[in-house]
Amino acid sequence: MPNLRSLVFEDQAGNTVVANARDNFITFECVKYGGYKTSPIHQAILFYQKLGFPSGRTFLDVGANIGTETVSAIRSGVFDRAIAIEPDAANLTISE
Repeated sequence: MPNLRSLVFEDQAGNTVVANARDNFITFECVKYGGYKTSPIHQAILFYQKLGFPSGRTFLDVGANIGTETVSAIRSGVFDRAIAIEPDAANLTISE
């Protein structure tokens, strides 16, 4: 078995994400199911867009892991900036 350091995948919303291969949640789901489901925040953003949610807001992602929700929020166009907080240093490491 190869010594994988990172995994690059595309979620259902078309976002490209790089995950640490040692991650026990997102990487595990990608390997087990062949991909990562669209972030639940994506459905919430679509709902708020239909209600006329004003754009130009800041998205705060506490416990961001690798930032899948942050990516969905920024790509939606509803938020023009984001703050992603992740306490696990392994999720901040970019592996070659």
